[in-house]
Amino acid sequence: LAAVNVDSDSFADNVVFAAIIARVGKYQLTRQKVCAYKPMADSMPAMLREEAFHLAAGVIPLRRWAKRAAQGDPFITMDG
Repeated sequence: LAAVNVDSDSFADNVVFAAIIARVGKYQLTRQKVCAYKPMADSMPAMLREEAFHLAAGVIPLRRWAKRAAQGDPFITMDG
């Protein structure tokens, strides 16, 4: 849980965070779909849909950024 308390000072930080941490969340929720406690198992599809939104909020901009950097956009680079 310490990952959610890391400071981010740029758009890139937020996008990468969403792409990575939401993927971890999706994995954890997927594992909880099979649960002996029925109310929890029943809540997983809705939670997974929400996590998919968070994941897309990171992956889509990251993919666009990488594509523009590869095309030579002078304002979008992969340099740290």
